[in-house]
Amino acid sequence: MDAFDADPFSSERQHNLFYPFSSGAEWKFASWLANSGLSMAAIDKCLSLDVVGFFSLSTTTLRKLIELLPSGPRWKCRSVKTESPTRRALQVFYRDAIECLQHLIHLPSNNGLIHFVPEKIYSAAHLSDTIT
Repeated sequence: MDAFDADPFSSERQHNLFYPFSSGAEWKFASWLANSGLSMAAIDKCLSLDVVGFFSLSTTTLRKLIELLPSGPRWKCRSVKTESPTRRALQVFYRDAIECLQHLIHLPSNNGLIHFVPEKIYSAAHLSDTIT
C-alpha cells in the first residue's frame, strides 16, 4: 500500500474511495464522459442539463478532478532493430508487467480479492474432476 499511500489524497480516499468525486455514481458518470469521445462543448452542454443536477461541474473542472486521480503504470516505448532493413525504426509500446501487477495489488478496490495461495477448483459436485 506504500504506492497508494504516497498519493497526496490518500487520506481523503480512506473515507471516500471515489475522491475527488463524491460517490461511485458520480465517478461512473465522469468516467463515461471522459471516455465518450464527446467534444468539450458537448460535455459542457450535457453538464448544463437539469437532469444532471447532481453533477454541477464544467468540463474544465471535470478534467482537473480526473487528473487528481492516481494513475496506473505508464506506457513505455523501445526501438527494436530488425534483421531486415526498414524505412523507419520499429517501435514497440508496452507496460512493465511488474508495475501492472503492483498497481493491481495496491488498488483499494482489490483489497482482500487477490490471493497468493493456490487452491483447487473442481468441475463437479463430487469433487473428483480437478480443473486446476
